Amino acid sequence: MAAVLGIDAAWTERNASGYALVEMEDGRWRLRAAAPDLQTFAQACGLRGSEGQGANLALRCVENTLDGRLPDLIAVDMPLSHKPIDGRRTSDIAVSRRFGAQKCATHSPSAERPGKVSFRLHEACKARGYALITSAPWAHRRALAEIYPHPALLRLMKADERVRYKVSKTRIYWRNKSSEQRLSLVKGALRNIVAQLDKVIAGTQAEFDRQFDLDSLKGFSALKPAEDTIDAIVSAWIGTTILENDAEPFGDEDSAIWVPRENWAMVQ
Repeated sequence: MAAVLGIDAAWTERNASGYALVEMEDGRWRLRAAAPDLQTFAQACGLRGSEGQGANLALRCVENTLDGRLPDLIAVDMPLSHKPIDGRRTSDIAVSRRFGAQKCATHSPSAERPGKVSFRLHEACKARGYALITSAPWAHRRALAEIYPHPALLRLMKADERVRYKVSKTRIYWRNKSSEQRLSLVKGALRNIVAQLDKVIAGTQAEFDRQFDLDSLKGFSALKPAEDTIDAIVSAWIGTTILENDAEPFGDEDSAIWVPRENWAMVQ
């Protein structure tokens, strides 16, 4: 009964992080809970009015959902390292070199962003027995892994370049389109990702449709929670490929960004 917690981690304290929990059930991965922020995730996991924050509360949510068990792996979309983060790392350079031509280069981390947030999350996970993995195989029972959704979505969507689904970037994606046209296009991109995720994480489509009625959402800001929830589920999916040896690390012994292999075993 393996389980993965995916975290679409915000790089600053003021922004919300998305969370998704998936579990292996009857031979396939199934979505147990997903939300665009921690308090909503806590409610989805049956912890109403819960106190706490960050990874500590997220793991309490998982324990409540999995009858006291913790996830085997936590997949986080945020720079993590065995050493203090103060700039671009070998892992950032490696991913950018491999996927930059497909517009999936990494952002540059710093000591402030997300250095402090990353450090606190890493320490909270270590306190619960998790170890950051930078190569395979690993000997730790509980693993923490840094992931990056954009190159992973190339694999999932069989795309030639970065998938256009970020709500804040529609003016860049479609410069000559009207607001209504851009809204329709980004909604279509979100729907396509959810449909593909549902093939590898059962229950994704049903849960997404329960939370978000895209047809009724009229503005770009109203779509942001849907985007964040999708990113969290993508993060969890990447975690499943790590557990199944269908992902590869880019980096060194200090930090590594895990990406599904090009020939990963997608469920058709």
